Amino acid sequence: MAGKKELLIRTIEWTCKKINGILENFGWQISYGIHDFNVAQANIGLQSRMKINRSKIAIVIQGPITNLTLLNKTIKYYRNSFPQALVILSTWENVRNVEQFEIDKLTKIIFSEVPKYAGRQNVFLQMKSTFAGIKEAHNLGFEYVLKTRTDQAILANTGLERIYARWSQFQNGKIERILTSDFNTFIFRPFHINDQMQFFSIKTGLDFWKYDEPELQTVNGSFPIDFPERYLVKRYLEQLGMSSEENIEYHLHSLRDNFVIIDNEELELTWFKGTSRDLRFRFPQKSFPWEWNFCRFSDWIRIQSDLGWYLDAYADLQSKGIQY
Repeated sequence: MAGKKELLIRTIEWTCKKINGILENFGWQISYGIHDFNVAQANIGLQSRMKINRSKIAIVIQGPITNLTLLNKTIKYYRNSFPQALVILSTWENVRNVEQFEIDKLTKIIFSEVPKYAGRQNVFLQMKSTFAGIKEAHNLGFEYVLKTRTDQAILANTGLERIYARWSQFQNGKIERILTSDFNTFIFRPFHINDQMQFFSIKTGLDFWKYDEPELQTVNGSFPIDFPERYLVKRYLEQLGMSSEENIEYHLHSLRDNFVIIDNEELELTWFKGTSRDLRFRFPQKSFPWEWNFCRFSDWIRIQSDLGWYLDAYADLQSKGIQY
């Protein structure tokens, strides 16, 4: 097996070298990453020093089953890398081949009826399956949830430790923050904060993902609803009695006070949907300010004390005709 892997790597290297020979004429170069879904060995020494009982954490993986092989490998990886944490797969009643999953006492599958109305970019499907998973964790007595998706994986074997350490470090005793990743969390796009991967207490998760079967209220045949990320964040802020007005300053206040960021590289977060590009290069981060700049952890730290710097950068974008 090792020989086959080495041959594959040499083939990838050779192919990249040939492609880069062409791309250099355009001022481009490509690089690649290899994500290893094979089961990692748990680091017992590190786990013994974790400041939370892992048996209080449920990992909710929500969504449809589109790649059975990778999802099965992801669940096995979590079971071995994060022992004692319950894994809940929250999916739909119409899934097939679910009997192929290797289930143990700390892995649970729950099924929901597919909502009649999907909403923009399937937001109601995501809300319903996530809420069902959090409720199941609550009913089973768990206190915290790491929410992920069926098409994503956290492959750092210290990922759960890093997530909990970051989350707990920045709780201020007023409004509990939700941890999320820099990927898909944008500094200059108001209230566009990642909903794919989050960590929170059960109570906060139930509030953020609260789901009631939507009534059919359409405009020209579609739901009058914002992008899912913005819809969810604005709805949550309104629950907290905070402003969801389209305003960059309110957005930065929310990032600062209601969320905490962890960079995707710390978790080896991967998303196998749509393209094979690395997360950072799905929205290239070469330029600043740019409308698609991620909120990196370093940005989040700076926002705590220097909001004006980002307001000035946003004003620069507006001066170039970029509006949101």
